[in-house]
Amino acid sequence: GAVAVHGSMHPVLRAVRAHRDAGAGALEATTSALASGGVECFNALEPFISRALLEYPAPAPRSAFAMLLHARLIGVASGRGVNARRALESCVKALGAYRAPTSEAGEWISTAASDVIGAIEIRMFEHDEVDEMSMMLSQTTAAVMKQARAAALAGDNALAFIGALKRLGELSEDSAACEELITLLSKVRTADEMSAILALIAPHFPTSGASNALCAMRATSALVLQKQSGAHLALSLSTPTLAKTQKIQENNLLGNASFDGFVNDVLNEAWNDESSATLAACIRANASEKSPVVELACLGHPNANVREVAAKVLQVKLAKRSSSGGASNVTVALLRLKTECERTSTEQDAHATLAALNALTAGASNFIATPAILRAISPLMNTKPGEKAPNSRLHALALRLLSEMWVHNREIGARLRSALEHAASSHDAAIIIGCAASVAAAAKSHPFRAVELVMPMQGCLSSKVPAACALALEAIDDMCASDALDFLPAFKVVTRHIPSIPEHPLVAWKWIKLMRHGGRDCEEFPDAAAKLVETLWNAATQCTDARTRAEAWTSLSAYDAEFIIELGTPKPSEIARVALEERDALVSQGALQTLKVVARQELASLSRTALAARETQQASHPPPADPLIYRVTQSMPKKMLANDACAGARLFLFRPKTSEISNRSVEETKIKRSRAEAYRNEFKRAAKQISWNGWWHGSFVIQSWSRFALRWFNAEVAARSAENGLEELHAEVRASINATAMEALKDTSTPDELQNIAVFLSTPVLKDENSMILVDLLSSILNEKATVIGAER
Repeated sequence: GAVAVHGSMHPVLRAVRAHRDAGAGALEATTSALASGGVECFNALEPFISRALLEYPAPAPRSAFAMLLHARLIGVASGRGVNARRALESCVKALGAYRAPTSEAGEWISTAASDVIGAIEIRMFEHDEVDEMSMMLSQTTAAVMKQARAAALAGDNALAFIGALKRLGELSEDSAACEELITLLSKVRTADEMSAILALIAPHFPTSGASNALCAMRATSALVLQKQSGAHLALSLSTPTLAKTQKIQENNLLGNASFDGFVNDVLNEAWNDESSATLAACIRANASEKSPVVELACLGHPNANVREVAAKVLQVKLAKRSSSGGASNVTVALLRLKTECERTSTEQDAHATLAALNALTAGASNFIATPAILRAISPLMNTKPGEKAPNSRLHALALRLLSEMWVHNREIGARLRSALEHAASSHDAAIIIGCAASVAAAAKSHPFRAVELVMPMQGCLSSKVPAACALALEAIDDMCASDALDFLPAFKVVTRHIPSIPEHPLVAWKWIKLMRHGGRDCEEFPDAAAKLVETLWNAATQCTDARTRAEAWTSLSAYDAEFIIELGTPKPSEIARVALEERDALVSQGALQTLKVVARQELASLSRTALAARETQQASHPPPADPLIYRVTQSMPKKMLANDACAGARLFLFRPKTSEISNRSVEETKIKRSRAEAYRNEFKRAAKQISWNGWWHGSFVIQSWSRFALRWFNAEVAARSAENGLEELHAEVRASINATAMEALKDTSTPDELQNIAVFLSTPVLKDENSMILVDLLSSILNEKATVIGAER
């Protein structure tokens, strides 16, 4: 009879357990009841069937009953009886609940899964129940996926279950199996299993465009997922990002079911070279967002410029510990970098690759991702004594990347120090330069932490590679500037390796630049500071390299001017003389900076002397101890007036010489006319000598012409009589000056002459109501001159 008894209390299950030979009869009776009975009969037997199936595995020989019962149920499920579909549902439910403590049990479960899929195929194609089996397919997929995951976690082979999933994928176009398989990638242990999974996933993914990049990014993120914790998060390969799914309209992401779908649609609009500039600008604007989804997807963009911009923004985001999914993001960046290295080596591709490498180092801020990054960089370095690096430039690059990782993660300091100490003793110039560049970058980013790298610094200083020495000096300079190192002790170490001014200009420049920090120790260590001042003065006056001389002047200006004057060497007069005689524009800037410091100190000294004279009621104060002020105020204008390169300054300072135009026997009117004529002659000279390609600033020349025109105008007015009124006099003077300028314009032969005369005619003092006539005339003459002197202006 149909007695509804649950669990182990079922009388048939008791009989099977109590009597070894009762199993065959119970099996025949159950099969007959299910095949010929109605729905009520199946309802009564369902508790027994479920409990009996889940008895496997159990100690033999009773476990054979579950295997046989499963086979009989599959037979019922493949038939046309009333209970066929219910029998299949029981097998599917049991498939997801089976346990496999042994490999033999796992093999039987995979066989059971194959039987269930076979029964589903029979019902779909022989009984024409395609729609009815859709729910059954989803349940079977979930059950098989659960068993595949359990097998992978237990270390067993999951190929049989992957094959079952492949069959299910062929029966249904749903991508759920594809999404579940991505989590399985991080759990399988053999290459065959991974290859099978990838082959099964491949048909469900887009093959090009932004969808492909976004899906690949999500799939790669799943490689670092822990068990099932991130399955739904990283597998939001949601409907819009897969090839065979539909959008859901009830949302606020422009009709997309997820954020990934929204990003996919936006990127698809700009996934071509024509829109690459716009996309790059959008990526830069997205730098404030925490999520790196857009940047990771754009690492697969076909345009190298977009990839470079995306990598730079990604570097900023990965460096911030607040960005989510740090480990998975680094995994994506690693695989994207591998793809980048396989591209055709163009200059733009190289920039994109370097940006991707820098972004990868920023991922070291995540401690979980650091080992993966180190494993990617380590093969490039020669870390074992006696071994030769695969490529010296790659080794240098790896050292530089390792230092960037150290900037973001201090825990790898020991590894960096060991690698740099080993590289500093290399005989390969590229490796030594890479070591020095790493030390300089570390000192610039974290000068106090970089103290632990002093041994590699000394190794670079002792090398014979100029670039390495210069970079090491730059690192020490940055550390002294931040007070991470005391200058004098550090400079003593430097002088052991570089005792005097180096011959190489680059090293000499850095060596001299380092000495500016000695200005802070003048009071505490006057003897050492005096030697430094002497060295700087010798470099400023004797060195042949202009950049080194300029740096020597700049460093000298950092020392206290009173201390320099008290030393007596160099004297302020010597400083003024050498500074004023300097012809190089770059050196002159540094020399004038030092001259200002000394002149300011001398001015303060003169002020104190004058104050003391007033307090003692002296009629005049004593002259200064040094004629510096006289040299600066008297010699400089004379040198400017006699120098063609300073023609603009000469025009600015021009005044007619009194000795040439003043004589007691000459009338005052003639003196005034001689003054006006001197201005006229100076105009003709300055128009030909002033060059607009020199180091004088253009606005200074314009102001010089404006003031010169005003003084000339006043001199002409003073030399004439205002018989017809002041306005007529002004008009007459303007006409005379304009006539002189237009006459000179006809004889021009260079663009600078045209420019000078044009600026002179446009000065405010020469403007009147007839200015437009002069402008038209000037334009016509310029057009004629263009055929002679070219179209430079």
